[in-house]
Amino acid sequence: MGVCGQSLFGSGSNYIKVSNGSFVAIEGSNTAENLILSNLRMPYKQLLKGRVLLKIGQKDYLLNHLGLGDNATFLAIKVTYDPKSVIEEDNYVEWSFYDDVSRVNSMAQLLVLTGNSSNRIPQLFLTNPNSKYPVTLDVMVAVIDDNSFFDYSPVVYFTPLVTLENAVYLGPYNTSLGTNFGATISSINDFIGYDIDSLRTEIVDHVVESNGLILSTTSSNYLLYDYDTNPISSFTLSGTYSMKFDITDSLNNSINVADNVVIEYNTIYTPVVYFTPDVYLPGSTASPFNTLQGATFGATVSLTMSSYGGTVSSLDMAGVLVDHVEEANGVTFSATGSNYILYDYSSLVISGITSSGTYSLGFNITDSFGTLDPNNIVNISFTGLLW
Repeated sequence: MGVCGQSLFGSGSNYIKVSNGSFVAIEGSNTAENLILSNLRMPYKQLLKGRVLLKIGQKDYLLNHLGLGDNATFLAIKVTYDPKSVIEEDNYVEWSFYDDVSRVNSMAQLLVLTGNSSNRIPQLFLTNPNSKYPVTLDVMVAVIDDNSFFDYSPVVYFTPLVTLENAVYLGPYNTSLGTNFGATISSINDFIGYDIDSLRTEIVDHVVESNGLILSTTSSNYLLYDYDTNPISSFTLSGTYSMKFDITDSLNNSINVADNVVIEYNTIYTPVVYFTPDVYLPGSTASPFNTLQGATFGATVSLTMSSYGGTVSSLDMAGVLVDHVEEANGVTFSATGSNYILYDYSSLVISGITSSGTYSLGFNITDSFGTLDPNNIVNISFTGLLW
């Protein structure tokens, strides 16, 4: 048998092609095997055919079965690669079902999926991993019955802050991928908290109508609840909250009322020590620093011992290293010697420094809102000068 036309699988003398309603395996000039398809009958009442171009590197294109949504019972995708894409290993397309995005499959030249009236074909996400060339897909989709088109709804696309439990898919996620989402928000010395507007800025990237157009939303489209599902407009305290959606698009399609984001909000209140330029933070060049920026700081200090009566106290060292201290609400904190602790090289508390060596300055600071983390410390390389 002579070879004519483009082979479907393989190249050279061994390949598989479609011929006379069969998959035919060719070896040189001989037919090795064939799989007869001409006796298959897949009934349909609705049919769509179209062409899709996956751009270079395009990720997670929602095929949506050309508009038939989750009602499809037949799907065939024929892949055509750019003639310049000659590296065989690069010629493939990744796909996953929209309800199982953690499982990534691949196809090269052809994908065929079939279903029946009780087992429909889920929508597909398609990805072109090729960084140099686009890919063309010829698609045929059919439905076995007269069921109406898929009941579309708007889709909320979340920021990377939002998670989806048990999902391996790296996100960002959207409401077409699940119902129960989560988000963890942490803050320090935040007395304002979050209202609906600020919260949706943190959680929601954008919203798309069921026809694919961007939908502009306002705070009225978002519903906020406390742990006991009581409606609230804002929160300032640590706790568990949830956000739901009241979104209807221009086609009068509404988002699933069950879609929600559970928010774990954690806020702490702490005094803040602001250092002089003598203090550095390893690995950082910005200066001056404060205790919100790290935990373990450093300093190199040289002092004339006679100026301190031969002994440098914790308050003396703080006078060199600390510019000022603020309470959690930004009010200046009047620190005394009892708020500073000197340690020797062995981390033993000492009353003062009398000779050159390695020491550290710790903090014992509590304001009316909270306590500074005792792990905050300044390691000091100290030189005592005679004059």
